[in-house]
Order: sequence, then C-alpha cells, then structure tokens
Amino acid sequence: MTIFTDASFDHRTLAAGWSAWIKYRPEPEHTIRLAGQIKSAVLCNSALGAEIAAIANALHVAAKRLKLTGDDRVVLQSDCMVAMDCINGKAKRALRNEFVKICKDHIAETITAHGFALDLRHVKAHRGNADSRSAVNSWCDRSARSQMRAKRTVLKKEKT
Repeated sequence: MTIFTDASFDHRTLAAGWSAWIKYRPEPEHTIRLAGQIKSAVLCNSALGAEIAAIANALHVAAKRLKLTGDDRVVLQSDCMVAMDCINGKAKRALRNEFVKICKDHIAETITAHGFALDLRHVKAHRGNADSRSAVNSWCDRSARSQMRAKRTVLKKEKT
C-alpha cells in the first residue's frame, strides 16, 4: 500500500487543511482520496503540525478502513522531511511542540494497534506532473490548500 500526504497551513489565521491519496492492491487496484480541515486552530499552530496531522489522519483512516494487520507494509510518501524525522524519532527538538507530539504518539499507537510495517519516503514538492509521484503530490497539495482556504473562511466568519 502507498500513501501520499500533504498539508497546507496559514500562519496568520492558523487555518490548516490536509489531504491523502491511498493506493492499495487487492485485485483490482483501488484508490482512496481524502481531504479535510484540521479542526483545532489553537493546537495546530505550525506547518509541521499540519504535516504530521495529515500523516496521522491518513494512517488512521487507512488502518481502520482497510483493516491493516502485521502482514501489511505501508509506504508513506511526504514532502515534509521534518515530519518523517519526527516519526522516526530523529527530530527531537520539533517534538517540543505539543500538537506535533500528540500526532506522533497517535501515529505510534495506530502502528502498534494494527501491527503494519511503515516505510517513510520523501517526495519532492512542487514539481508539477514531472512523473507519477509528483502528479499525486500535486493533487495532495491542491486538495490540502483548498481545505485550508475553506477553514480560513470559516475562521474569518467566526471573528466577525
């Protein structure tokens, strides 16, 4: 199974959106596309928080919906190396952010509960449709940005 994730974050309003593209292969091959708003503008106060929340959401949905087990291997592709380093325990300083730590812990709990193997891979962002990986990443980027804009609109209306 392959999962691509991305997030979009507005530093002024703290609006954030996320998206995921999940490809899995019980014959025939299937694709799930997900996108949503990150609900907590107070807790999610950074682009890194939005990126790791996107990963946590995607893994949670994939594990539940597809009933992942110890026999499964998930290749997660993200354009945020720091988020992947947080998951691997290499970015300890970034884990000072409480929301990032909560998301990292949720990811670890999801993996433990379902037992699947996780392989993290970096995909370069903003390359258009140079290849299939870039095209999927571009879709994720557009979808996350659209969700962030929708959340930003909601937050602006709440202020008035």
